[in-house]
Amino acid sequence: MVFDENQPCQGFPLLLSGSIRVIKAAANGRELQLYRVVSGDSCILTSSCLLGHVHYHARGIAELDSEML
Repeated sequence: MVFDENQPCQGFPLLLSGSIRVIKAAANGRELQLYRVVSGDSCILTSSCLLGHVHYHARGIAELDSEML
């Protein structure tokens, strides 16, 4: 798990390698995939949380071994 719902955003990670799946979890346990971040892409949710000074509204899960800066 890279980040989880209701956690504060601590900074803007740069994904050097790997893949992160961003999902929204429902109360019944189902998950809705919002998007995937791969090397060279940026995470719009992280940008939004940093600029808005709010906590994450979704969960980021590393699908592959990932390297971030």
